[in-house]
Amino acid sequence: MKKYLAVFIVTVLCIIGCRKEDIEYQGEVVRGINECTTPKGFPYIVKYQNANGIKDSLITASLPPAYKLPNTKVLFKIRKNISAGEEMVCNGLILPLIQKSIYDIKPQ
Repeated sequence: MKKYLAVFIVTVLCIIGCRKEDIEYQGEVVRGINECTTPKGFPYIVKYQNANGIKDSLITASLPPAYKLPNTKVLFKIRKNISAGEEMVCNGLILPLIQKSIYDIKPQ
């Protein structure tokens, strides 16, 4: 009985700990990067403030064409897993930022 109780408690803690929070970030499109490419075209740099209040930036291939203008302010959510078709290849002359996939993108 104690064994089942321990398994149950661990399972509940894992479910609670693995819950996904959909945090909406405010960001600004900086520019496209022509040193890298993806099947969807050139990726874009987006600067934003992370959940800890620290300014950060990311590179993404999932930015819709309507938001691919520099200085465009956007609201978005971040998905850590890269979807198929968002793989990025860069030449050896730059160190790319951390690639993330953004979704639920809206104008700010």
